[in-house]
Amino acid sequence: MLKLLGVGALILLMLIPLFMIEGVLNDRLVRRNEAVADITASWGKEQNIIGPVLCVPYLHHGTVVRSVTLPDGRVETREVAETTVAIAYFLPEALEITGDVQTQTLHRGIYDAAVFRGQIRIAGRFAAPDMAALKVDSVDVQWKDAVVTLAVSDLRGTREGLVLDWGGTKKLLQPGSQLPGYTTGITAPLAADQPVAASPFSIALDINGSGGIFFAPFGVQNQMSLKSNWPDPGFRGAFLPAERSVRPDGFEATWKVSYYGRDYPQRWTSRAGNERFTTASVTASLFGTEFLKVLDAYRYVERSIKYGVLFFVLVFTTFFLFEITARQKIHPLQYL
Repeated sequence: MLKLLGVGALILLMLIPLFMIEGVLNDRLVRRNEAVADITASWGKEQNIIGPVLCVPYLHHGTVVRSVTLPDGRVETREVAETTVAIAYFLPEALEITGDVQTQTLHRGIYDAAVFRGQIRIAGRFAAPDMAALKVDSVDVQWKDAVVTLAVSDLRGTREGLVLDWGGTKKLLQPGSQLPGYTTGITAPLAADQPVAASPFSIALDINGSGGIFFAPFGVQNQMSLKSNWPDPGFRGAFLPAERSVRPDGFEATWKVSYYGRDYPQRWTSRAGNERFTTASVTASLFGTEFLKVLDAYRYVERSIKYGVLFFVLVFTTFFLFEITARQKIHPLQYL
């Protein structure tokens, strides 16, 4: 019993340097995270590509209750006719995304950060906007102000002007997104005096990022193909790839997703139906790839510390069992 108590005391003593190592590790992890955050803040963070969406303004006629002051000084509340500008949103019928993401490692002192540069092509087809289905009179539709908008998390890596190919017509994309809940992105005015017809589209993006890249299934049918030189991908999000090939020199993956797996509609207006389209519902439908950094020395040290107590117990238990079974006295100094 005395030896067992001594062994317990030795284990407790050995935990002291183990906790000291854990403290140093936590300090290094904080510094590593600060260095990685500093690198990615300059290069680009995780990329979420959401869209595109066709936005068509229209005039909404309604009534509002307002207070009116009469000539005799009395105040009455009356219903007053009011015309405001609302927006109808339409998602594409088909959406096809192809991406080539090349990763590299940037250094800041002794710390490394994995970043990527992606060549992304977004193509598909919009159906002709059905304003009647949204109970909008055709005479109230402002076709000349219709735009196509796309939300992107970070566009600082873009080196050249971005262009929307709308049915063979090139339209320059301007900064800023008009998608509700998203401000960062790009928008192209269609400037069409006539009703917008069904049209194919394509957008080429050149973006920088880190951590991962994710997409939203905005089409009725969605197909996304992604390839990269990163050997340790983590497929994350609401949908897993239908096909994948992971090799030591990179990976290729293909997703095939329908719109049944999401919670928001295919069309809505800023006056009705917009309660289902929220940033939370869009975030829940995102899918893509996270670029994991598996060979991390800090992870090895952290795991070693977690199993440190187990190693101490096994070593001392082996000594004690040897002493009991072989009936050989082991000096306390040898335990120490």
